[in-house]
Amino acid sequence: MEYRTIKVWMSTYQKLRLLAALTGESMLAALDRLVVRELEAQQKEQHSK
Repeated sequence: MEYRTIKVWMSTYQKLRLLAALTGESMLAALDRLVVRELEAQQKEQHSK
């Protein structure tokens, strides 16, 4: 798997860091999980229109 550096707002970084700590997953895993969930929700919404 390849990696890419991205910029995030400091407030988003802090929330992501807290989320990762609360769930016991890495920040990368937490971010990926959230993005996949949102993408699936958007695709489902598009198909229902």
